[in-house]
This record gives sequence, C-alpha cells and structure tokens, in this order.
Amino acid sequence: MKLKYSLLVVSPVSESGLGDMPAVTCKNLIAICESKGVRVAVGKGRKRLPALGRGGPRIVFIAGAVPTQRLLDIVQQVHDRGMKPIVVVDALQVESLNALHDELTVLNEKSFQLAHAGEIPSLLGLNWNDLHMHRFAKADNTSSVAVFLEGGKKILAIKRKHNPDAGKWALPGGFLNCQMETLEACGSREVEEETKVRVSEFELILVDVRSSPRRDSRQHVVDHGYAWFVPADREAEIYSNMEASDDAEGLEILDTDWLLAQDIAFDHRLIIERALKHAA
Repeated sequence: MKLKYSLLVVSPVSESGLGDMPAVTCKNLIAICESKGVRVAVGKGRKRLPALGRGGPRIVFIAGAVPTQRLLDIVQQVHDRGMKPIVVVDALQVESLNALHDELTVLNEKSFQLAHAGEIPSLLGLNWNDLHMHRFAKADNTSSVAVFLEGGKKILAIKRKHNPDAGKWALPGGFLNCQMETLEACGSREVEEETKVRVSEFELILVDVRSSPRRDSRQHVVDHGYAWFVPADREAEIYSNMEASDDAEGLEILDTDWLLAQDIAFDHRLIIERALKHAA
C-alpha cells in the first residue's frame, strides 16, 4: 500500500537569534521533506488548516510556529480528516514552553504520536512494509524513586493494581515523556502523580541504572533508580499529603527491612539496597 506524506507548518517560523533551535530545526525539516517529494503546506496560524493533500493512508508531520493552546485542536483536526498526525516536537516554535508541555502531556496520554526531526527520514518509507519509526530498535526509559523517612528506616511504597506485577509492592515511578522532560523531572512528576507527595527533581539522587532486556515483561525498559531521603522537618508533610492514585491498590509507609523481605515488583529491591549503601 502506497503511503502519502504531508508536512503541516502551522505558521512560518521566525529566527530571533542564533539560539532559536526550533526555527532552525523546522527549516531543516522543510528542506528534507521537499527533497523527498513530501507535500509541504504552510498555514497562517488560523483555525482553518491549509490543504494537506488527498488520498491515503496519509501521515501528516506537524511543525512550525504554533499559537498558544492551539496544538491540541490542530492535531485533532488532522485526525478527524482521517489522517495520522505526528507532532515533531523539536520543530515547534511556541510563545510559552509551559503551555506546550501541558499540551504535549495531553497528546501523549491520548496516544497521539510525538517524534523529533531526526526520526522523520526513517519514516519516509514507500509502503507499509518499509515504514519504521527507528532504523534501530529503541528501549524505553523510566524513573523510579525510593522515598525514605527516618534516615532510611521507613520507605514509601505502592501496591500495584495492574500487571505487570499486580498485587506486589513497588516504588513510585513511570515512563519518561520523551522530548518533554529530564529523567529527574520524570521521577519528580511520577512521585507526585502516584502519591501526591511533592519532591523537587533537584533533591533526587541517582543511585543506579538497570537495563536488562528482560527486566520488564512489556518491552525493553531502562530504569533509572533515584533516592530521596526526606528531611526530618518534612516528614509530617509526607504523612499528611500522601494519597494513592487510582492506578494503585494501596499506598503505605513501611518498615524498610520488612519490605526488603517481600517479593518486590520488578527489580526495585536493587534500588533500595543501593540507595541505603549509598547513604551509609
């Protein structure tokens, strides 16, 4: 089946200086697409999108200057036309990075595809059999956080509600939002989402990295283990704010030694052991 492609430049980018990488990336992306015979449609930032081409299946790359809080609407319009939208994150020029982050988070949760400009040449296959997101397979990345109290004697743990490892105790953590955050920011975000406990990314200490291809039954996942030893004057805050998310069966502050005697999810035991060794 013949694939068709379009590049939607929502509005032309403007270069305000040598450090304006989104503008440079967008212009390079336009040049790549034009060299491959990809239709390039440049809009003017209006609600009505320019013509993106007919026939299908069609993949539409989205880049360019995007008005604040318009990205979600644009992606949905492309999707409603029966086309596959792919947002090229590093080729978006926006007024507010915080607003963009919020919109990308929603798109990620709705399973819309996010990519970066370096991936686009690999996507320009001639048919379905040639199509691939990466020339070489990629591993996913996660951050997991051991939150210790009383100098390491107590630890915050989640009882998993869903597979893999449903019913087992685990550390708060989750998948990195690619192109949107650092691993430390991921750890901070996941702790707050899963426990309602706030910790700055700058308070997290990297204690280990585990990358066994079979450590996660879903796919190859590289996990980055962090530790946070809660200061004594903030422990009351943890007890009063902690609350399990809907995705968890339970949330408790446990004796660390007791938890280490249990069958802990994934390989989170190693994070705890290495964090305690690091603090010794």
